[in-house]
Amino acid sequence: MKKSDFSRPLRVTMNKDLKKCYEDYLVLKNICEKARQRAISDGSGKYLFDIGFPHAAEKAKNRKKVIGEYFEEIQEKLFESNFLKIVAVFEKIVFKKLGNAAGEAEKVLNKNYGRSHPFHSSIRRFVRSPSDVNNLRGVRDIMYGESNIPLAAKLGEIINYRNRLAHGKRFGQETTLTLEESLSVLNEILETIDGELGESNLQNCSTLG
Repeated sequence: MKKSDFSRPLRVTMNKDLKKCYEDYLVLKNICEKARQRAISDGSGKYLFDIGFPHAAEKAKNRKKVIGEYFEEIQEKLFESNFLKIVAVFEKIVFKKLGNAAGEAEKVLNKNYGRSHPFHSSIRRFVRSPSDVNNLRGVRDIMYGESNIPLAAKLGEIINYRNRLAHGKRFGQETTLTLEESLSVLNEILETIDGELGESNLQNCSTLG
């Protein structure tokens, strides 16, 4: 897990659903940090018992170290759970857009591909339906193919890390991206899907692909 960089604000145009996930994460992270600070300064140990701290009975001389390690683990779990949440929200948005795009593509094809063209009777099979793409890697392949431009590579890293977390870290590697960097990547991809950045990214794909 790469530490978050809170000194670099997120983009103002961040998707509202992704932004809410991040704001919720910041609140929980701040609550956790406040609890850590209070736990360390709790000389009597009463606060530790009140919050159900599992090592509340630890000897005073070891308490600071134990508290630090415990809350560091909690922070890591917060990061991981929020990372999964953010990717899940992103996936929900993408597949809704994918369904709309497939429907519109079929309409355009039916309207403009006349009977005199080859494969007219089976042309609908040339258009992918949402059922043909059942995960984010499939979406990545549609958008970027074999291209490994930075945005596509980062999306691949996000997908791989999501899969690693979802399967108990049995395989794969830790991500090199902060939560903020991951959010920026996912938000830029949503903009690309909506056509706001699509033309420039397609040019990059044709140059580097």
